[in-house]
Amino acid sequence: MTENFSRGYIYKGSEKFTFCYENGILTLVSFNENSKPSDDYFGKPENIKYFEGYTLYHHYIAFYIDNNVRRYNGSYRCRPRCVILSKVQGLDFSDYNFGSVCIEGGIINSFYSNHRIISFDDVWKQKYDFISKSREETISRESVDLNGINTEFELSISPFVWMYNDFNAPCKTGNSFLEVKYPNGRNYKEIIEDLIKIKDFFDFCANLKNYCFDNISLLKIDNTGNKSKIADIIIPSMPKTDDEGLYVLNYDLFSGKLNKVFEFFNKSKYIFSTISEDNVARNRFDNHKLCAVISCFQSIRRIVYKNIDKEIKTKDEIALDEVKQDVLPILETVLANYTGRKRKCLRSFINMIEKSDFNLEKSVCMEFRANGYLLEVLHPDVKKAIEKKGIEDSINYVIKKRDCITHEDIVDLDDILEGVYQIIYRLNYIMILTYAGIDKSKIKAIIFKLAGKSL
Repeated sequence: MTENFSRGYIYKGSEKFTFCYENGILTLVSFNENSKPSDDYFGKPENIKYFEGYTLYHHYIAFYIDNNVRRYNGSYRCRPRCVILSKVQGLDFSDYNFGSVCIEGGIINSFYSNHRIISFDDVWKQKYDFISKSREETISRESVDLNGINTEFELSISPFVWMYNDFNAPCKTGNSFLEVKYPNGRNYKEIIEDLIKIKDFFDFCANLKNYCFDNISLLKIDNTGNKSKIADIIIPSMPKTDDEGLYVLNYDLFSGKLNKVFEFFNKSKYIFSTISEDNVARNRFDNHKLCAVISCFQSIRRIVYKNIDKEIKTKDEIALDEVKQDVLPILETVLANYTGRKRKCLRSFINMIEKSDFNLEKSVCMEFRANGYLLEVLHPDVKKAIEKKGIEDSINYVIKKRDCITHEDIVDLDDILEGVYQIIYRLNYIMILTYAGIDKSKIKAIIFKLAGKSL
C-alpha cells in the first residue's frame, strides 16, 4: 500500500475521522475537537466490524476490523484483519455486487501446481522438450457451497512467458489462480466472510497458518464474460512469501471433493484450533495442545461416524451405564437437601458422572487399529516408548493425563504423551479426508509426506 493510500478519512456514524494506516496499525483521529476518547467509545467489540472511507486520492477504502478499538494518546488504534482498496478513483463499492473474487499465487501455486501447464508433444519435444498449454486448457471447475451460497471454484494457471520470444531463453513460470464465481453477485462484506472460510481450508492443507496469497482481487464480470478488477484485498498478517519447502495437500487429492471438505468444515471448526501459526510453533508441544487435539478428535469422530460408538459397547461401558442408573437417582435425592456452595459442588459432581464414559479411549484405539502404520511416522525413541507400554495402555494413560489438565493441573510431558498426541493429530486429518471420500491409499501416502513436516 503506497503512502497516498495509507492516509485519508472515514466516518463512524455522524463523526468524521482522519486515518493513518502504517505497519498493520490503523490510527484514527476525530475531526471533532470536543470529542473525548474513551475505551468504549465505539461500543462493544463485535459492533466494530468495518470502517469505510476514502484515501487522500479519493479511492474508496474499507478496513475489516472484527476486533476491539482502543484509545491511545488521544486517538484510537486497532489492527485490521483485511484492507479493501478500490482500484477506480471515486468508485464507492460499499453496495456493489461483485461477480467473483480471484486469489493469485502464493499457496495457490503449491495447491494447483503449474506442472499442469506443460504439454509434451513428440514433435515439439525433439526441439524444445515441452510446450506450454493455454490458460483455458488448465482450468478445473467445481461447485462449492460457501456460507450457504452456491459458488463455482475455478482453478487455472497462466502460461509460461519466454524472454525475447525465444524458446531457448529462460522462461518465467506462470502463477496459479483460484477464482470464486458468484452467479448472482456478492457484496464485499459477504466475500470477506467467504475468504475466511477459504483461508481455513488452506490452513488445513498447509497444516499451518503462516503462508501467503500474492494477490486478491474483486472482479466485475459483464454480460459478455469480460472481467475487470475493481478492488484489491490486502491481508496484513500474511507474510510476503511462503516458507521454503512448504508441503501442501494439493488439488490432485481433493479433485471432485472440494464441496465435501467445505461441508465438513461447516459442521466442525475444531481442527483449526490445533493448527499452528508457523513451523516454530508447530514443533512445540505443551499441555494446551494435548487437550485441544483430543477435543478435536471427539468433535470430528462424532460427525464422521455419528452413532457407531453407541451401537458397539464394551462390557466396561455396559457396567458403567448400570452404575449410573443406580447412583444418579440417589445423588439427585441428596441434592435436594443442599443449598448454596454445597449444592453447587454436588451438582458439578453429578454432571461429571453423567458425562463419564470409556468411549474416548475406545474410539482412539479403534481409529489407531485401522491406521496402525501411524507408529512408523514417529521418532524411533517415541515409538519404542509406546510399544514398550502397549498402545492401549498408552492411550488410556494420555486420556487420564488430559483429564488432569482439564482440572487445571499441569502435567510433565514425556515421550508417550507426545507420541499419542502426534497419532491423534494425524487421525484427525485421516477422519476428515475419509469423510471427504478420499481413497485410503492416497491418505496413507500424504500422511507419510506430512510426517516429514512435523504434522
